[in-house]
Amino acid sequence: MIKKIKSIIIGLGRVGLLYDLPAKKTLLSHSHSISKHKSYELLAGVDKKFKNREDFKKFYNRPTFRSVKDALSKLKPNLIIISTPTKTHLKVLKEIVNFKSDELTSIVVEKPISYKNFETLEMLKICKKKKIKLFVNYPFIYD
Repeated sequence: MIKKIKSIIIGLGRVGLLYDLPAKKTLLSHSHSISKHKSYELLAGVDKKFKNREDFKKFYNRPTFRSVKDALSKLKPNLIIISTPTKTHLKVLKEIVNFKSDELTSIVVEKPISYKNFETLEMLKICKKKKIKLFVNYPFIYD
């Protein structure tokens, strides 16, 4: 039996959740993609907006949290997807590593990773030190 990759999505806006609500056949959001993949388990969603948390609960029947701190104090994911506004990526990543458990092996950050080169370098340095793989989501769309 394959051990599923336990995943949390931070940021339940368009890319994190809303692009394919109500549930469409095409996978357009992180939530829908993770929920449909047999190798992944969608543990929870994190967002400051009450409406986004309620929509996530309604469609995926998973818990939601208002903050990274609350989510990571209760759950131990293997993968965290950061789908928040670009200017918050470094701050969110720092919050995540403050709660890092041995189970966390990977972080996916929505593109662009940052508007500032030094922030990108800092994220890389933090992840290297904590032995976390860092990926930037950059989808390709073909006709």
